[in-house]
Amino acid sequence: MDRKKTEVIIEEGISNSYNLRDEMNIVYITDQRQNVPELTTILYCGVSSMTHVEICSKIHPPTDLLISYYYCTDEIYEAIKQYKG
Repeated sequence: MDRKKTEVIIEEGISNSYNLRDEMNIVYITDQRQNVPELTTILYCGVSSMTHVEICSKIHPPTDLLISYYYCTDEIYEAIKQYKG
């Protein structure tokens, strides 16, 4: 039997963890907005779950959210209303 080799991840990094990638993106975006306010950044966060709304709520000032009607459940709709204040 021919078996394929499997890569074992010893240490998490931004290339293999979407949570770490999201956190780093939030740090970069927030830092850019604070240190270069004259630079306009157009940023849309794609939202298809409550987790995405929670992640996007960490970006300050809040950014626009982009959501498909298909994913817009009552729960997400209420979270987005609170997100935008």
